[in-house]
Amino acid sequence: MPNAIATVVGTYGYMAPEQFRGQAVLSTDLYGLGTTLLFLLTGKSPADLPHRQLKIDFHSYIRVSSEFADWLETMLEPVIEHRFSCAKDALATLQGEQALSNSTVYRRPKPKYIPITLTKRDEHLVIKIPPVWFRTKHSQFFTFLLLAVILNILYSKSSELGYTINAPEWLYGLFFNQSLFALFFGIAVLSGMCLFGTLLITACRIDIEIDRDNFRLTWWLLDVCYEKIREKTENINQVKLSSIDLPMNKNIIIDCVIRCRLRKYYFGTFLTQRENEWLVGEITAFLSEWR
Repeated sequence: MPNAIATVVGTYGYMAPEQFRGQAVLSTDLYGLGTTLLFLLTGKSPADLPHRQLKIDFHSYIRVSSEFADWLETMLEPVIEHRFSCAKDALATLQGEQALSNSTVYRRPKPKYIPITLTKRDEHLVIKIPPVWFRTKHSQFFTFLLLAVILNILYSKSSELGYTINAPEWLYGLFFNQSLFALFFGIAVLSGMCLFGTLLITACRIDIEIDRDNFRLTWWLLDVCYEKIREKTENINQVKLSSIDLPMNKNIIIDCVIRCRLRKYYFGTFLTQRENEWLVGEITAFLSEWR
């Protein structure tokens, strides 16, 4: 008797992996719905997007909330057991009526060539984030933008007074023009504070320690601890990504936030999106192991 040949019906890129084996379950249609949504969000066929270990790596192509990205990630899980089991569960999660189960926590692979170290031992997680400095595009962008603003203020105000060369005369004229001096001084101080804050963020080192009882966030500047936070681990409600839109830049700043009962703790500013996604996935997976 000749071997049966399974007929594959569907469009490449939109089909769940099990369809290529001639199988179909309830969640197969959810995968198809997920790929259709992905096409609407990106304008690209899912087959044209990069893949990692059979998973569609779509995060850098869309701008949505982290909750929706995680939901879509679950819809597009190539492993049936990791996908929503039915449309009812998918809809309830999308509407916020139920949370993603621990089994659907998506752990992204560690990006290559990053200096962040992560150590897990028994029930203890330690993450060490070294200073970013000018390693990432966002830290470079903000630092040079603020420097350009300050230099532009100095140049424009000196030009208005007609003292572009003689510094003492320029300062003398500025000092006796009180309204101009107040405006100049206010803008310069604000820009200087922003520049100092940016340099502080890029130069600090962050240590994160989590165990069953407590979690600690420590900020170091030149090996001097300037802020330390300690909370009960049981108070952690959620670990997620937080985004800041930049009207002048098509990219967004992505950082991490640990939400507790009364407070939010941010870290990872100026890290790359992939690095922050990896950190959130690792911390969330670690917490879910014994909750």
